Amino acid sequence: MYARAAKWVGAGLVTCLVAAVDVAGASEFQARVFRVVDGDTVELRHDRRSERARLRGLDCPELKQPYGPQAKRAVASMVTGTTVLVRTYGRDKSGLLLVDVVLQGGRSVGRSLLQEG
Repeated sequence: MYARAAKWVGAGLVTCLVAAVDVAGASEFQARVFRVVDGDTVELRHDRRSERARLRGLDCPELKQPYGPQAKRAVASMVTGTTVLVRTYGRDKSGLLLVDVVLQGGRSVGRSLLQEG
């Protein structure tokens, strides 16, 4: 029974969406993560300005949905207060910057979140 529950927790925490992206159009910059909004949205500080960004290729549960708070805590434990490499891929339909966030050592936050389930 525990294995079945663990499987649902892992499946519910993060759902990966397949996204076709033009990697050649990406730009990179260093930024500080000063706030995690939810499991797939962060606020970055770069060049003395703040910007809200969505992690590319992820669709985490909202905070009021099951596993939403867990997704937020998982991302926050990796990035809050750290300086990261940000790769941009344009903007989503809401106008948020679409990004990959890479930690020191080259570990992708999105990929790590998916691997952790």
